[in-house]
Amino acid sequence: MSAANGVVLVVRGLRGFLAGEEKRVAVGESLVVGRSRRAGLSTRRAKKLKARPDWEKVIGTAAFLTVSRRHTRIDHVSPGVIEITDLSSNGTYLDGKQIAKETVSDLAEKTHMLGVGAQERFELSLAKSEASVEADGGGAGALS
Repeated sequence: MSAANGVVLVVRGLRGFLAGEEKRVAVGESLVVGRSRRAGLSTRRAKKLKARPDWEKVIGTAAFLTVSRRHTRIDHVSPGVIEITDLSSNGTYLDGKQIAKETVSDLAEKTHMLGVGAQERFELSLAKSEASVEADGGGAGALS
């Protein structure tokens, strides 16, 4: 992950199988959210799913299948600016509104909520990159 410009996008699972999981996306990188094991955030690889004794049954349920194999792509195009693209037929929601493709440029001022499928919900925010935190003397890492 590049430390370009000192910020990273933080995608944090709040609800669903990916609740509690987090990915950091540097400027110039992309993250795919989906059901495929190849997705950066994958419901099939979710720790919460694998902890269930009935996980093999769960992956065939209608709720689980509302997340497409490659559901949403998030591109961190420049510091604090992301593009979210719906790759699915099931819909992607930004702050409760269905989107096809959306550019978000106010992450430095506020967090946003991303909805994928019937139950997956994520918080989108910015944080200082690890390299930036070390250069600042080991601060907490959150942008203020």
